[in-house]
Parts: sequence; structure tokens; C-alpha cells
Amino acid sequence: MLVQEFIKKQKVPIFVFVVDGQIVGAMKRQAKEGEFRSNLHRGGKATVIQLTAEERATAIKSAKN
Repeated sequence: MLVQEFIKKQKVPIFVFVVDGQIVGAMKRQAKEGEFRSNLHRGGKATVIQLTAEERATAIKSAKN
């Protein structure tokens, strides 16, 4: 199941994949120049990222709900 919450203040979408309470991956997506949507099929770019301790804790907590 994919659960997403839109957080307006975040300028670059961050995706964290949690499986059985463990983070197995994280990425950010950046829209191409002049586009507000970061979808890969619209020319956006995905990059693997390292999460902060706060982001890790938030992702794990969110996955439990």
C-alpha cells in the first residue's frame, strides 16, 4: 500500500519506503525546469537521498498508523 501526505512547505517531494518497520529506501524527485510536477514520466529526476534522524523517525512512525 502506498500512503502519501502532501506537505505544502516541502519544495522537493521526498519518498521513504518502509517495510516491516524498517526503512529500505528514500529518494527525492525534482521537476524539470519550468514544470511544477516532478513525475518521472514528465521529465522529473529521482535521486537517492540520506534522511535526517527526524525524517527517519517520522517515516517509521507514519508507517505504523
